[in-house]
Amino acid sequence: DMEDAVCVCTPLADLPPEASGPLARPDTGLFCVFDGHAGDFTSEFLADKCPSACLSSRAWAERIAKGDQSEEALEALLLECCERLEAQLREEPRMQADEDGGKALDNSGSTGVLAVVLDQHVAVGNVGDSGAALIQYSKAREDIDVRMVTLEHKPNLPGE
Repeated sequence: DMEDAVCVCTPLADLPPEASGPLARPDTGLFCVFDGHAGDFTSEFLADKCPSACLSSRAWAERIAKGDQSEEALEALLLECCERLEAQLREEPRMQADEDGGKALDNSGSTGVLAVVLDQHVAVGNVGDSGAALIQYSKAREDIDVRMVTLEHKPNLPGE
């Protein structure tokens, strides 16, 4: 069974009014891949909620809307989006322990990669062991350059 889900919103201006915000402009895009495990509920939930979680965040409104496209601002934006998604998922009834304090109705989970395109900037973040690569074609060299732009989060890494 397929447990993965994707979210592609380009331009973000095409989102419904309740999800609009400072990034709902024609020169923006949100691209996400959620790699689900133990079921598809979590990955589908994240793909569905990601656009509104990003566009309604305070960091997006207060920094990007005022023209701050620094690395620090973009990092803060992706981090807040991920934090909002986690909080929303934790509140989801299917993810709550049963009345006896036992297992939740749904034990699925997901890793993910999120990318935001804004003007001439691309910000990429990941959660878990999902990774993203930047692929560039050089017409002059007739060559393709592939570079990993994320670091997978794994429990055996010293920083984890």
